[in-house]
Amino acid sequence: MKKFKLLFFYCIYILFFSFVYMLSFRLDISSITNIFTYKGVTLLIMVAILLLLLLIVIRYILIKKNIIFLEIKDIFITILISILINAFILILIPTTIERSISVYMINRLNNSENGLSKSEIEQTFIDEYVYEFDAFNKRLNEQVITGNITKKVIDSEEKYVLTNKGKFTYKLFRIFNELYNIKSILLN
Repeated sequence: MKKFKLLFFYCIYILFFSFVYMLSFRLDISSITNIFTYKGVTLLIMVAILLLLLLIVIRYILIKKNIIFLEIKDIFITILISILINAFILILIPTTIERSISVYMINRLNNSENGLSKSEIEQTFIDEYVYEFDAFNKRLNEQVITGNITKKVIDSEEKYVLTNKGKFTYKLFRIFNELYNIKSILLN
């Protein structure tokens, strides 16, 4: 019976954690960061701490009522599983939606009653995604904020260059490109 209670608790808690985490995206914490993935990780940590405290209080109440099925290890297992599931979902779906060209194209085609030609998709992409949504500058600024690139004056001209962190990131991309046999044209 204890194992069933514990399994039930794990499931309910993980669902509750996920619900609170998704709800937390409605908070305006853009003052911390406006990079979506960093915002997601920050919120994940904040929710984990908040709900860890909640679990400690729940355990304390259960002990007072002489209902002991929630051990300290169960609290940490539940938190860890909740964090891993939500981090996986964050990276796999919302981050992809926020920055994917494929998602943009699917959205444009969904909003077109008669479809779009390849040249119309391309022109709409350039006009909206690149210019109106300022996608290029957004990604450029993200890389400056993350420390992968920096501005320098070279030959009296302002240029962007890779930092040591950026060079390390590039090497990691190359390693994963080889490990997963991606054959990306983006990494020559």
